[in-house]
Amino acid sequence: NEEKKFIFIHIPKTGGSSIEEALSLEGFQHNTHAFYSDEKYNQYFKFSVVRNPWDKMVSDYEWMINDYLFLNGLPAPFPLLKQIFIGRGFNFFVKALLEYSYLDLVREKPELANYRSEKWFHMHFATHRQRQIDFLEPIEKINFVAKFENLQGDFDEICEMINLPKQTLPHKNKTRRKQYRHYYDKESHDLVQKFYEKDINYFGYQF
Repeated sequence: NEEKKFIFIHIPKTGGSSIEEALSLEGFQHNTHAFYSDEKYNQYFKFSVVRNPWDKMVSDYEWMINDYLFLNGLPAPFPLLKQIFIGRGFNFFVKALLEYSYLDLVREKPELANYRSEKWFHMHFATHRQRQIDFLEPIEKINFVAKFENLQGDFDEICEMINLPKQTLPHKNKTRRKQYRHYYDKESHDLVQKFYEKDINYFGYQF
């Protein structure tokens, strides 16, 4: 926001769409902190939201397999991407999200090769895999890191810091699901723990 001189780093599945709606933000969704390296941004207030990696993974899974990708009116090839995961279980999704490349997805669903641009892969797959701390580096220059687990309270603090009135966040892109721990067995738990070890340790999360 040029007028108020703040930058929101939107990490996928951390409540970012709700914040963007509340603050009427448009533009560069899912860009990393490094994108804003120009000197003119040095004095901007920079903030983001992080989430428990085990909970975030379940949110990604439910977002991918339920009707959201159709109900939200997203164009092809997103329904094809969704079809790779329906009916194959949570553990398969975890392994695929953490390991699959663009070509791996094309092998699973050859019709995806008809879409030459890999933008969809970056926006709706690769960024969802990325470690949260990697979005924020150099993290010492981030002014405030909110927690999804205390989103409204932290957002109230952010509003005070950027001189905006407090407001209740809308709940965008909500998925209907069980408590996240019910999705995991030892294999999937350990995969998430190993891959997101930096996030877990830095932000103080536990299963």
